[in-house]
Amino acid sequence: MELQVLEQNVIVQAFQTQGGTDALFDRIAEQARSFVPDVTTKNGREEIGSVAMKVSKSKTLTEKYAKDLVAEEKARIKLIDDERQRIEREQAEKAESERQAEADRLANVEHMRSINSEILNKLCEIGLDEGQAKAVITAIARNQIPNVSIKY
Repeated sequence: MELQVLEQNVIVQAFQTQGGTDALFDRIAEQARSFVPDVTTKNGREEIGSVAMKVSKSKTLTEKYAKDLVAEEKARIKLIDDERQRIEREQAEKAESERQAEADRLANVEHMRSINSEILNKLCEIGLDEGQAKAVITAIARNQIPNVSIKY
């Protein structure tokens, strides 16, 4: 049986389950132990070197693919987290925009109220009673009196 350098899909699959690498390394060790070297010949000694190189290369590739898998997962997690943060930012910006719009609307209502109150006081000073003055202000605000407007 000849020892083979592991392929990427075998290594990746080993990292899919808890203890999967134990089985992978056991397989490598079993293949290495099943090799019967012949130290008396030059070819036998070269075969020993070849087996040692394949074991080393398998372990190196396993470590490389493990690091690649971790990097891919981190990149995927970063994508997810970046998207989550983008959505949170957009929601916060929208909420702030809505809050600001409501604050502006309330400030405008208060400003209009203040101006209408000033007009009411002036109309009462010139002799209209409060009811008449309110009716005049309402008619002007509703554009029911031509050529007259209130500048808010």
